[in-house]
Amino acid sequence: MQEQRQRQQKQQRLSGRPRLFLLVPLASLSLLRNRIAWLCSGPSQHLNTAKHRTSILQKAQAGELEYFEVSGREGLLKLLEESPPESRTMLLQERILRQANFLEMESLADRPAESQQLLGTWQLAFCGIGAGLKNELAIKAGRRPQLRGYTLVKSVTLQIRKEELLASRSEVVLMKPSGEEETVVEKAAIITNSRADILEEKEGFKRYVKVLFLDEDILILQGRGPSEVYKRVSD
Repeated sequence: MQEQRQRQQKQQRLSGRPRLFLLVPLASLSLLRNRIAWLCSGPSQHLNTAKHRTSILQKAQAGELEYFEVSGREGLLKLLEESPPESRTMLLQERILRQANFLEMESLADRPAESQQLLGTWQLAFCGIGAGLKNELAIKAGRRPQLRGYTLVKSVTLQIRKEELLASRSEVVLMKPSGEEETVVEKAAIITNSRADILEEKEGFKRYVKVLFLDEDILILQGRGPSEVYKRVSD
C-alpha cells in the first residue's frame, strides 16, 4: 500500500514539472533566393509580397542590410561586363546574383510576352553561382548521345521574333575540353498564358519559363533552375 502511494506521488511530481520544447527557427529558409524552382511542373512563384519586396529594397538602399548593394540595371550590366562567365570569381557571381534578384523585385510591365521589347536576340550572361552558362537549354543539348563529350558551354543565344505568332530560335554552342565545338539549334512556336508572362515551347527544347524582368537591354527568365539573365545583342 505504501509503495503504491509513493508511486502515485512520484507520478504527480513528474506531471507537475515544466516541459521544455526546442523551437527551431525556420524563418531563415524563406530567405533563400534559390528556392525550389519547379512545383507541379511550373516555374516558381515569387515568395515575397509587394510590401515585403519594397521593404527589402529600402533597407538595402539605406545600407541596413550587410553585404548588399543596390545599383540597379546599370550596375548589373557593369558587373556582367567585368569578366567572361568562365573566369568570374565567386564574389563577382554573388554580386551579380544579388543585383539580378533586386531587379526581379521591381514592378514588371503588364503582359511582357506582348511587349515589343521582348523581340530580338538575347545572349545568356548568367544562370546561377557556379553554373557558368549551363542552363536548361545547354543541359538538354548536352544530353544528346552524340554530344556527351561536349562538357563545356561556350554560348547560349535566344532569338524571339513575331510574324503572326511568337516564335523562338535557341542556339547552344557546346565545346569539348580540347576546344572542338558543336552547335545545336532548335526552333519552336511560343505559347503564352492569359497574363502573357509565361513563354512555353511545345517543340524544340520544350521550355516553360516565366518572364521576371524585361527592359531594353536585360531579360530575366525563370525556368527549371536558377533565374537566367540575358543581355540584348545586335541581330
